[in-house]
Amino acid sequence: MLRIILVSLLISLTHGATWKPTSWEHCRTNSDCPNIKQQCCSITPSLGKRQAMFPVFVKYCLPYKVETAPWCELRLQYNSTTPNYHGLCPCAPGLRCSPSTELNNDHYPRERFGKCKPIA
Repeated sequence: MLRIILVSLLISLTHGATWKPTSWEHCRTNSDCPNIKQQCCSITPSLGKRQAMFPVFVKYCLPYKVETAPWCELRLQYNSTTPNYHGLCPCAPGLRCSPSTELNNDHYPRERFGKCKPIA
């Protein structure tokens, strides 16, 4: 199994120009996601056993956060020119992560976390 993974990795590295999203690496950019208006390409570090089997980062199409999301990161805002996001996806287009007093400050420090609100 490890041999198959290593061969797949070598093929993907040598044929980068012909890359297509697969179940192993879902996306490289937001445009690789099937529903670009509702999903972004999230790039996060692989942890634990996955780190030995996969590249240093895993890349998945995840949904943008919506108004009902429990929290969002203030430093991570939607930008139409951003090719992908390091971390989870930001608030969806038309929304902005804004500071909020609704969150428990012990778990969600107000200088880092907020709630998705419509852009006025």
